[in-house]
Amino acid sequence: MSGEICLVCEGHKDSVTHAVFSNDSKYLATGDMSGNIIVWSASSLTKVVDVQVEDILWLKWHTKANVLFAGVVDGCVYFWEIPSQKCKVIPGTGVDTGVGVIMPDGLRIAVGYNDGSVKVFNLKDLSVLHTIKTPKECVHPEAPILCMDAHPNNNLVTYGDDGGNVVVLQTQGGKVVAVFDGVCSVESILFLKKSSELNILVAGNTSGEIHIWDYARKVLRHKVVTEAGLSKLIFTEDESRLLASSLQGFVFVINVLSGSIAQTFTCHHESILDICFIPMISAFVTTSDDHCARVFELTREPETL
Repeated sequence: MSGEICLVCEGHKDSVTHAVFSNDSKYLATGDMSGNIIVWSASSLTKVVDVQVEDILWLKWHTKANVLFAGVVDGCVYFWEIPSQKCKVIPGTGVDTGVGVIMPDGLRIAVGYNDGSVKVFNLKDLSVLHTIKTPKECVHPEAPILCMDAHPNNNLVTYGDDGGNVVVLQTQGGKVVAVFDGVCSVESILFLKKSSELNILVAGNTSGEIHIWDYARKVLRHKVVTEAGLSKLIFTEDESRLLASSLQGFVFVINVLSGSIAQTFTCHHESILDICFIPMISAFVTTSDDHCARVFELTREPETL
């Protein structure tokens, strides 16, 4: 970890808002505000794909194959086989799509829209399997869906929206399982996956609160107050610790089972835009509006779940 720059991704036409590695680490996809998507070979550091679509709202790789998905402003979802560039399009209805999540079996995708609805698609024939609108049990009115996560049981999906609603639903039947109050704009949401029998769901909002629920019993286990609006949540590889990046430049390390803040890192002078964990060296990387990328080592021994 020398901090040496290995590749400068040149050729974009506007601000680059997305940069995502494929799950096998063979490719890096970058996308800009003009809708230009470029895919780079991680081994040769060369450009292998260059395509143009509408304004990109999210960019994500398939969980099992080198297939790249992009959700755009009119609600369409494009996906390409890489490097062949064979393309399919899930049609939109004119409503922006803010997020999408591929199910663990790799055969379906759940897409969240700005009208508060979720659609589940079959990726083989692009048919709509289910459409779920904002449940009437929600405390807040329908709002754009900002974040989603899929459960390893290949059925449950959870989402958080801009109004503060948190919903857990079944993708195989379209049934709503649970509804929670995330208070205000929910920026990030995660299932605890490696210990899924604990039925833990975590969500972070722009008020700096992290809610930890037992979604099966529909109860709040813990509320963690950081007093710094949150931008993203990620788990360490063994899920013993939750890392929460903030709009004030801090990263909080949280024990999910106890609901306690174990460490606080002062990382940047401005908002943290993204955070990722590096298992090989037990470290995390942050990028910020202060134009810096920084690497921090997690030195404390993790708790056992």
